Amino acid sequence: MLDLNKTLKLLFLIAVVMVCGIIVYNVYFAPNYTTLQVFSISSDTETSFEVSEDPPDSSSSEKSSQSEPEPIVMYFNLNTVTHEELCLIDGIGSVTAGRILAYRDDLGGYTEMEQVMNIVGIGEGTFNKLKEYLYLE
Repeated sequence: MLDLNKTLKLLFLIAVVMVCGIIVYNVYFAPNYTTLQVFSISSDTETSFEVSEDPPDSSSSEKSSQSEPEPIVMYFNLNTVTHEELCLIDGIGSVTAGRILAYRDDLGGYTEMEQVMNIVGIGEGTFNKLKEYLYLE
């Protein structure tokens, strides 16, 4: 029969092995989830949900027969869009978003979409990207 000291050492060893196993599983096998924020233009509410960054496993026949989901396209009112919403648009960084909002404040609001091209750093190419996601009311 084992004495108390050997029993405690054995239990500690088992606990260490189990913790190592959990860490290895989480690093190599668990899916990686991040939070994606989706903004609605019809209300001021914000919804968050979990999205996996890992690509789907294409080896499964039932997964490969399903079609790719449609991407979510968001449209924003140029006179009410926030800094965070502008940064969601591909090619628009924090500095450019700040310039768009500062110019809007200087104008008292945009009256034409083309006014965005008066901002330093926004040429025709950037404007063409922007106008796909923005509208005026």
